[in-house]
Amino acid sequence: VITMPYLGGMNAQELAREIKKIQPNIPVILVAHNIQTTFPDKTKDNLIDGVFLWCCEADFMMSLIKNVEDHRNVEADTKKAMVRVIIYVEDSPYYRSFFLPLIYHEVVMQTQAVLDESLNERHRILRMRARPKILMATNYEEAFKLYEKYKPYVFGIISDARFPRRGIVDADAGIRFLKHVREEIHDLPMLLLSSEAENREKAEQIPAIFIDKDSTTIKEEIHQFCLTHLGFGDFVFRMPDESQVAVASTLRQFEEEIGKIPGESLRYHIVRNHFSNWVMARSEVTLAKALHRD
Repeated sequence: VITMPYLGGMNAQELAREIKKIQPNIPVILVAHNIQTTFPDKTKDNLIDGVFLWCCEADFMMSLIKNVEDHRNVEADTKKAMVRVIIYVEDSPYYRSFFLPLIYHEVVMQTQAVLDESLNERHRILRMRARPKILMATNYEEAFKLYEKYKPYVFGIISDARFPRRGIVDADAGIRFLKHVREEIHDLPMLLLSSEAENREKAEQIPAIFIDKDSTTIKEEIHQFCLTHLGFGDFVFRMPDESQVAVASTLRQFEEEIGKIPGESLRYHIVRNHFSNWVMARSEVTLAKALHRD
């Protein structure tokens, strides 16, 4: 259910309470016109499952629906089809209302772009369903829980720098979270979003890609991150010292090059699941399973 702050004399909290008396598991999402009319995201008595601000993005409403679907389907889809997961952490209703549609747009567009044009429509639809799931968290504990639960399937992390940790807003919560993940997965694509310029240096120390939330080229920068770091672009075969040995733009080229590269390069990519992730970005589930290293 997507609702406004007040309808017919009943506020969103009251509406959510009445709805959940009938169906407790139905998500209730509040969409407000300004931040003054919103309710806190996570309080003891809060029954609102998400708070957003109405914005100008054309696919805003669709992104809300897709996100509910992703949270509901992710457990079954990861187990059955190894579907990948992108964790997005943001506590601000304003920023997540802007960035969530933008992230969905990029993931869907990039997934469509890498599908083989020779596929029939039915196969294209099935493969689109294997796109990465986007799971949203609004505080450190939620983000950490998602990461721990879906660690084998995490495809990338996009995080704000400042959000609640242990119930208090922590200016470095995003830094802490990304550093923890980086210690366990040294080459996972990670993006730090922040309007505070001093966080650029902190992102470099993690290391993670940094994008200024107030950048005038924000959409292009998000596009480049997805293309370059999330496996939707060319596959670059590298040696352990990061030197480049070959490039593949298509699955056919990938198949040809994988038989030519040195053994050191092959091992380098296999142990890090680079092959599996790149192939999975093209929705080749069966091949991704065969290439995946537990």
